[in-house]
Amino acid sequence: SSTTSGVTYQWSGPGILNGGSTPNPTVNMAGTYTLTVTQTSTGCANTDIVVVTGTTTPPNASAGLDKILDCSHPTVVLDGSSTTSGVTYQWSGPGILNGGSTPNPTVNMAGTYTLTVTQTSTGCANTDIVVVAESISSLLLTATIQHNNCGTLNIGAIDVTMIGGTPPFKYLWSNGATTEDVSSLPDDVYKLNVIDGVGCDFDTIFSINSSNGLVVKAFTDTVIKMGLPVSLFGSIIMGSPRYIWWEPTTYLSCINCQNPVSFPIEDIDYVFHAVDSNGCEGADTIHIKVEDDIHSIFFPTAFSPDGNNINDQFKALGEQKNIQSFNMRIFNRWGERIFESDDIKIGWDGKYQQEKQEMDIYIYQTEIIYTNQSVSHLSGAFLLLR
Repeated sequence: SSTTSGVTYQWSGPGILNGGSTPNPTVNMAGTYTLTVTQTSTGCANTDIVVVTGTTTPPNASAGLDKILDCSHPTVVLDGSSTTSGVTYQWSGPGILNGGSTPNPTVNMAGTYTLTVTQTSTGCANTDIVVVAESISSLLLTATIQHNNCGTLNIGAIDVTMIGGTPPFKYLWSNGATTEDVSSLPDDVYKLNVIDGVGCDFDTIFSINSSNGLVVKAFTDTVIKMGLPVSLFGSIIMGSPRYIWWEPTTYLSCINCQNPVSFPIEDIDYVFHAVDSNGCEGADTIHIKVEDDIHSIFFPTAFSPDGNNINDQFKALGEQKNIQSFNMRIFNRWGERIFESDDIKIGWDGKYQQEKQEMDIYIYQTEIIYTNQSVSHLSGAFLLLR
């Protein structure tokens, strides 16, 4: 500056960036700077000097020791510090959750993290890095599964092999087993939880089922009057049989068919058998009770609701005298009740909720109370024909 009016300014020195002919130049180097002030009207000049000093010593910066992420420690806190006072901190890196402008940020990803320490008074900065590693080996496994044969033997087994993770491993199966492999298993779904040595856990599910299983059903326990025929119905629920037969053969119209007719004169049990090409066998038993008493109510083994007024309803037949009360219920093969009547003269027309039912086997159950207070329970299977 100058207290004299009408003057010019000229600076000289080692690091003038701009403003060299103004009172206030910008410089960037330490050294001695000379100001020459010249009065324009007289040409007289005067000088003065100023010394610019500086410091370039960076602040201390330490990013701390390297860290490791694992299943027990999915996040870590970094240990930044500086022995220089009056500094600020700034972190950069791939997984900073919080504290990025503090000495101790929390991170959750492996990678290299850089700490920048800046001294507020000088603007000088320094950096340091720390490496966060990941000590997590993918927890994977393979398994060999042995299914049950024919659905009758509990020989299912699951043989597990670990191909990842950190030993030792802890195993917990949904059936309570704590071993790596399990055996003697029935058909079911099995859940396995594995925890490795660093706390990583893994869940998976296996299924044991019956290979080539064969399931059959015989319909159904029936009460008939002596002298009347009864139709037997053998159904294949699961599998593909190669051979089928009924036993015993007594009173049967055929033994190697699914739906024979029997003319029993005494109580008898029939067994429906089936064997597939693998030798797996399925079997089911029905009981035929033959009644010979004063009541002659019976039911047909089939009816055809085709509108020709011949056998269009399934209902009680025979002598219907001395009946005090009557109840009949009809079920489909899944056990759903589709008809009920308390009037012996009202039968089923083959419909359920106004919809025609499919040709199939159906079950009836009745309770008949006679005027002498005797009770008769008749039940059996019949075929709806279309």
